[in-house]
Amino acid sequence: MQTSVTDLLGGYSPKAISALPAGQSEPPPPIRWLRALVVTISGMGLLALMFIMAGDVIGRYILNRPIPGAYELVEYLMAIIVPFCVAYSAAQKCHVGVDILVEKLPRKIRAIADIITQLITITLIGFVIWQGWVGFFEAQSSNIKSAVLQIPNAPFLLAVPIGFMAFVTFMLAHLLQTFREVFKS
Repeated sequence: MQTSVTDLLGGYSPKAISALPAGQSEPPPPIRWLRALVVTISGMGLLALMFIMAGDVIGRYILNRPIPGAYELVEYLMAIIVPFCVAYSAAQKCHVGVDILVEKLPRKIRAIADIITQLITITLIGFVIWQGWVGFFEAQSSNIKSAVLQIPNAPFLLAVPIGFMAFVTFMLAHLLQTFREVFKS
């Protein structure tokens, strides 16, 4: 008996999993490239985190030798994974939204509400990016290191502003698409 990828994924095809949400057109090549980069970075970080955690559990409970600094490594990897996962979810328009009231509005009013929401989000994330850069430069100038492994914090703090800059890029692309929808009709 031969097993297909679709069977292994519980009936979902790989094409369906990577498909865009209904009604969303394929973005331009630079956005597709950035989306692929963001998902690769977060995926590699998650893979590394999984190996470190599994190795630490096996080392701690089976070999009686945990990985030194595993907790620090997991913290550093989370600093990479989270901003890039947030950016990827923005690229896929997967953020949670409350549409109970908005879905009852006319299409044009919904688009205007979407524009306002996107502008507020971009503004707030702009502050996150700014503070991410401030934190990175402070960590770099003070040469802060982890307690056990003595790994510098700065390279991992750099993931915060870069990941959220990708987030803003995706939000700007969605904003442009929403503007086109409003002015098209």
